[in-house]
Amino acid sequence: MNAIRKNLGSLQVFRGIAALCVLLYHIDGRYRADTKGEVVQPVFSERFLGGYMEAGHLGVDFFFVLSGFIIFWIHEKDLGKPDTSRYFLLKRLARIYPVLLGALVLKFVLAMFAGSLWMKGDLQMDALLSTLFLLPAKPTFVGGAWTLVHEMLFYMVFLFGVILGRKVFWAFFIAWVLLILGLDFTGHYQRFEGALSFIFHPHNLQFFIGVLIALVARNYSNKLWQASLIIPAFILICSASSNHFLTDQWAYQFLSIKTLFWGSAFGLLLWGAVSLDRNSSFVWPSFMRMIGDASYTIYLFHLIFVAVFKTILHKVSILHDYPYVMMGSNALLTLASCLIVWKVFEKNVLDWCNSKIAR
Repeated sequence: MNAIRKNLGSLQVFRGIAALCVLLYHIDGRYRADTKGEVVQPVFSERFLGGYMEAGHLGVDFFFVLSGFIIFWIHEKDLGKPDTSRYFLLKRLARIYPVLLGALVLKFVLAMFAGSLWMKGDLQMDALLSTLFLLPAKPTFVGGAWTLVHEMLFYMVFLFGVILGRKVFWAFFIAWVLLILGLDFTGHYQRFEGALSFIFHPHNLQFFIGVLIALVARNYSNKLWQASLIIPAFILICSASSNHFLTDQWAYQFLSIKTLFWGSAFGLLLWGAVSLDRNSSFVWPSFMRMIGDASYTIYLFHLIFVAVFKTILHKVSILHDYPYVMMGSNALLTLASCLIVWKVFEKNVLDWCNSKIAR
């Protein structure tokens, strides 16, 4: 991951932008209704940023593609080397669990002692266990933890490749992709529940796209003109996400089409970003790089802070007449809090974990 931060800074910046999009998407949603559809005061008729962040949930699709890219980019050389399996697994667990446990503990404490917060209703044993052990069950106690269940599944597939070899990895991975596509297009996937629904969810296709983009970019990103791929990718993403037909209804019956569309668009963006970083001396502003470094903390902690600051800001009655000020203040306070958690907690814990894990 340090190599990604050092050599592929654009990926970190885009990761940060994706996390901010998810944050702003939830700011908009939390001032209309919570995830259970219950009215939570205050509720505004105005949409945050004019409703343009309604497509902010697509940041999750970007994370899936990026995860596949990063794992293959960093660990491709480990395929077929069983002696590196322990290192690979420990690195992945160290990346996921410290921040996840921190978010779980914080939300548990708040849910126990802050009864006015909307999240108290999530204090259920099945939600706690599914979050703690990353089980394929709903709901999860920490918002966003459901995506980590898919992450762990992908890590296990890659781990098979580390232990059993490159050919086994590709054979298993391609078979998995074909099964997902076949089950979705034949209508069988819609009948699945529980673990099967999770294993064959079309979101997992985006890991495959990320792996393919990493494979292509490693061999075909040595020309600066390839960085121009960012432009059509950006135009495609912006134009499609602003069209409700594409985001909400297009290919709704077959989830695979949606995930492949967005996965391909974000994959094109990643390819262009890698080409930019490998062939130019362009350096992103330090604040944007910091947002990227803190993106995982932002992703897991932001719903907690949004709920906290919504409760606090609601007590400032004058803000009820200024919805945009209240929602904007919440967004800024949430982002600042997440950055503090990253600086004080995640960064130090990860440095310690990495110092203890050796190949």
